[in-house]
Parts: sequence; C-alpha cells; structure tokens
Amino acid sequence: MPRTESETTSAGVRATGVIPDDGRGITETVMLGESAGRDSKRGPDVLTAWLTGFTAELNLTRSRMTIVISSGDETAHLEVSLCDDICLAILVLHGKGFEEFEGFELLRRLEPSELGRVTEELCSLVEKDCVLTLTYLSEAKVAGMEVLHRVDGTWARPTLERDGDTITVGAENSLEANAVRVLLAAILTRLQTTTGHRP
Repeated sequence: MPRTESETTSAGVRATGVIPDDGRGITETVMLGESAGRDSKRGPDVLTAWLTGFTAELNLTRSRMTIVISSGDETAHLEVSLCDDICLAILVLHGKGFEEFEGFELLRRLEPSELGRVTEELCSLVEKDCVLTLTYLSEAKVAGMEVLHRVDGTWARPTLERDGDTITVGAENSLEANAVRVLLAAILTRLQTTTGHRP
C-alpha cells in the first residue's frame, strides 16, 4: 500500500495520507514526531487545536480495542477508542521496513465502518507470515481476545484451549480472504449491542 507525505509543520507534526485501493487519500491523520526544521505558515496553533479536540473526544470513549499485527520482525500496533459514532485511532509502526516511522505516532479519526478496511491495509504492510491479536473491553465489562494467523497469505483461526490457568493453541481452522474484515465487523457489532447510548 503506497504511503505519501503531504506536508511538514514547524511543530514537528507530519500530516500524512495513505492511498487506499480506490485512489482517495485517507484524511484526518496526524503523525507526531521530531521537527523536520521547515517553517509553517499556519504555526503551531492549528496542531494544538487539533490535538485538544482529539484528546477531548477520548472522554467519550465507550469501548477500547487493541490490534497488533506482528511477524516478529515488523509490527503494526493500533489502539482504538470507540465512541458512539467515531473511532479515535493511534498507530505505531516498528521494525524492519518501518524505519522511517520509528519514533512517530499517527493519530486518526475514522468511522467504525472504516476500521475493517484500515486493519486490512495495515496487514498488507506486514509482508511476512504474521499473527493478528485483537483484544477489546467495553464500559459494560464485555471483554475478549481474538487471534488470527496468516501463513503464505492465507488466514486461519487458532483454537485456544484452556486447562486451568494455562491456555494452549490447538488446531487452526482456515478462513476466507476477508477474515480480518469479518472479525472486525463481528467485534464492533458485539460491542455496539452491549453498550447503550449515553443519556
């Protein structure tokens, strides 16, 4: 998935767009890191206002979700706060092939319906066989963990078996190519149906 840099501000934040399959840039993304030394006509006030709004929206969080896609050499770590009608996402990339992103955190607002596609795109950034781990927790104390394993481009769901305090991984069940998107949709539905709207 191509990655393009759109601009750099003097406050040390690079606003970046990721070009999805349909050719449109993903908006509302901010990358935090060291200043590149270029002056901005907008100054730091725009960034401060954006971050203030992003932080305030975290107080509206209904559920939390952590998605980690790792091959051992490369890792995409996505933290998602789910509000009633929007997701606030923080992405960190580590490892081989992600050197240009080391030390940066990308902040982004997105609609819940976009989360599956965005996660699929992150999986495509991790080129080797990998494991996707998804954990979630809602204010209604609905919690869980899901694991997917990708080998040679094919996703499978490992069977987790509990024996006392120990959990072991058993046989794997093969899944369709859209397994990531289906998993995200199922988890979002579960969280949305177990947490009512705020009064």
